[in-house]
Amino acid sequence: MKFIKSEVRSQKSEVRLFLFSVLCFLFSVFCSLPITLLAQNPARRSSASGGLAGEAEVERRIYDLQYGVPEKRWQAADVLGELGDKTAVSFLIKALQDEDTKVRCSACEALGKLGNRGAVKHLKKRLKDEDLNVQYAAAEAIGRLGDKSTLSTLIKILKDKSIESRKRYMVAQTLGKLKEKSAIQPLIDVIDAENQILRREVIYALGRLKNKKGGNKISVQALCKRLETESMSQIRVIIPQVLVEINDKSAIPLLTEALDDPDTEVRAAVANAIKEMADRSAIPILLKLIKNEIARECVESVLDKLLNKKDIPLLSKEVVSENLASRLYAIKTLGKLKHKKGIPPLINALNAEEPIVRANAALSLGKIGDKSPVLELIKLVNDKDLEVSKSAIKALGEIGAPESDTTLIRILRESEVWGLRVVAAQSLGKLPSRAVRPPLLTALKDGDWTIRYFAALALGELGDLRTLNALNYCNQQDTDKRVKEAARMAAAKIRGKNPEEIY
Repeated sequence: MKFIKSEVRSQKSEVRLFLFSVLCFLFSVFCSLPITLLAQNPARRSSASGGLAGEAEVERRIYDLQYGVPEKRWQAADVLGELGDKTAVSFLIKALQDEDTKVRCSACEALGKLGNRGAVKHLKKRLKDEDLNVQYAAAEAIGRLGDKSTLSTLIKILKDKSIESRKRYMVAQTLGKLKEKSAIQPLIDVIDAENQILRREVIYALGRLKNKKGGNKISVQALCKRLETESMSQIRVIIPQVLVEINDKSAIPLLTEALDDPDTEVRAAVANAIKEMADRSAIPILLKLIKNEIARECVESVLDKLLNKKDIPLLSKEVVSENLASRLYAIKTLGKLKHKKGIPPLINALNAEEPIVRANAALSLGKIGDKSPVLELIKLVNDKDLEVSKSAIKALGEIGAPESDTTLIRILRESEVWGLRVVAAQSLGKLPSRAVRPPLLTALKDGDWTIRYFAALALGELGDLRTLNALNYCNQQDTDKRVKEAARMAAAKIRGKNPEEIY
């Protein structure tokens, strides 16, 4: 600093000017540092509000609240609510009597934010204010303060049809915030009110009044009934969302009735609500709902995500259900789970009266891939229903048991049914037996191009190098372009499987 002072005294004006600028810069930095730290640190800012600057701000706002013009007064009330200084409570209570409506509203809101329950008795008086906005602000503040002593008064207002609907729906909002269970039935009593906003706010309030662990069967039944009778789609669409908040599984079967709602947004909201509420505890309920044609698609998509191997006993019971849709879903799901425990009920289903049940049971056994049901499937190949026979042949191919080769070869060579021969050719390509190669090579010369086509693809699946010459010949000489392409792809696949032998 001595150096700087000596330089300031220098007779060179340029140096004096430069050093003066440096001193000004340093001064500005040191002065702004506390402000910068305060701005960056909320804790410091909070403590500062309790200091002289904060006290001065509170005092200034209280002065404006008392003596300012209306705009200054309601602005002051807003700020005092945000500042959180309890010394402002008495002045805000006094402001509840202000001649200006907006000031009274702001005073109500501020008192609610300050959290002083002593203000409740003064706020109750504002429930009878001549202005509806003030009434709403007072009700909102009472709800925020969590005071339940006003519950009976609020319920009385809610039920009184002579009171304007706007005031009643403000009360409904407050009842929801109070979270007092005794308000549930009074809210349900007005859920059918003529005013749509009141109905909406009652629905939202019921959503807030749930048990700690979720669930509220009384509200669920009332809401689902309202979903059925409500004429306005804008209100129907919020009911499923509220039911999700309540999270009572008893709503799921009731909700499914609304899956045929004429409004697409409502249907989507219902489906989403079912998906959100459903967990493993809801599986028995959902399985029963499969018989509902309207709900089936939604319910099955939910079950697909929930079911696992632990549910095989439950699904096994559904395989013998009286409802065809339930039986088919259980059969298909057992196939998807791919567990050996699902085999016995599926084998039993091979003897069902309905062809569609027998066919799906065969396909599911094929997906499981275990060899134990091969003999039953071989018998099923001769089923009187074509689709059942085809399903049995496909299942034999998926299982890949060598003992099924004789049956499949016989079908390919001798069957007069084109569809069975095609499926047999496809399935033979999945068997590890050497015996399948000759009949497939013979099928490359079949008079039906589709048989030649699938025989070529099956040879590609086998991957036997000894079939390359026949496939190359077919690729060059066959009269059908589709068969040629199949032979070319099959040969390429074989070469890909045996790179070392080729090169």
